[in-house]
Amino acid sequence: EFEFVSATAMIDMYSKCGALLSARVLFDQASSKDVILWNAMIAGYGIHGHGKVALSVFLDMIKTSSKPDGATFASLLSALGHSGLVEEGQYWYDEMINRFNIKPREKHYACIVDILARAGRVEEAFKLVKSMKEPEPG
Repeated sequence: EFEFVSATAMIDMYSKCGALLSARVLFDQASSKDVILWNAMIAGYGIHGHGKVALSVFLDMIKTSSKPDGATFASLLSALGHSGLVEEGQYWYDEMINRFNIKPREKHYACIVDILARAGRVEEAFKLVKSMKEPEPG
């Protein structure tokens, strides 16, 4: 367990400092990866605007036995939104709900509204906000 915690902390630190290559080397060297480790790498790429790479890591994740969780999708949707990948963002938002059976929470709604608004689809974003169910906090 210590290996997971320290590897995750190091990946998070390297990512926040912009040392994505160092974060990726550590990630690739991890003997096994839990969802938290995957999330750290997806988030790392996302915060630096590398949405396509974050999506690639996510796709690798779903090929393994690791199951994405709400945090995974929050990081992925944020990464896609900040990279202007609107269609991909909408697709994975729908997949989160329909394929992975994850109920949207406030952070997911915020990401999808941001994705639409960044694409200039403000009317669509507004309609989504008006149609939202009361999200569970988190």
